[in-house]
Amino acid sequence: MKYLAIIMLLLFGISCSKDETIIEPEVYNGIASGLINGEELIFSPRMTPSYGNDSTYSLLIDLLKGDNVLKKTIHFSYIKPIVEVQLLKQFDFYNKIDLQCSYATRIGDGDVAGNYYYLNADDDIEDYLQLTNFNKSTGEVTGIFQASFVVDTAQIFDTSSPEIIVITNGYFETTIIN
Repeated sequence: MKYLAIIMLLLFGISCSKDETIIEPEVYNGIASGLINGEELIFSPRMTPSYGNDSTYSLLIDLLKGDNVLKKTIHFSYIKPIVEVQLLKQFDFYNKIDLQCSYATRIGDGDVAGNYYYLNADDDIEDYLQLTNFNKSTGEVTGIFQASFVVDTAQIFDTSSPEIIVITNGYFETTIIN
């Protein structure tokens, strides 16, 4: 009996030491698209509850290149979970109520800040985000958006980016990440 227990322990040890590849399930965060200064781009969206306001949501729409190198980000803060047009306001760190939006570029391998852009209030473009579907029970959200931005001239690090960014025909579908 003692030998049987030792053999069983050896077999168990051998079976546990095999290199087993654990396949992680792929997480689908959705897709987003839009025209940036007339160029059609495909983005990766992420939606989470807003920091500092539990009744609203934040949406990051990232342009990734190559091996998931971050190049551009459209950031919406304090999205109300209602299916209607919501007008965008200039980003304000202290305002945790109104829907706000900003745009930024990245340089190098994506971890270096490029240019920061503010909403452009001096043009005729209506800056908005509209949820077309919001299903809290499944976490599925779809929407459309458009906005225009002007570069923050106090800090230009990416000289290849234009001064004005106009986003039209923006669309996203994603799931809320808690």
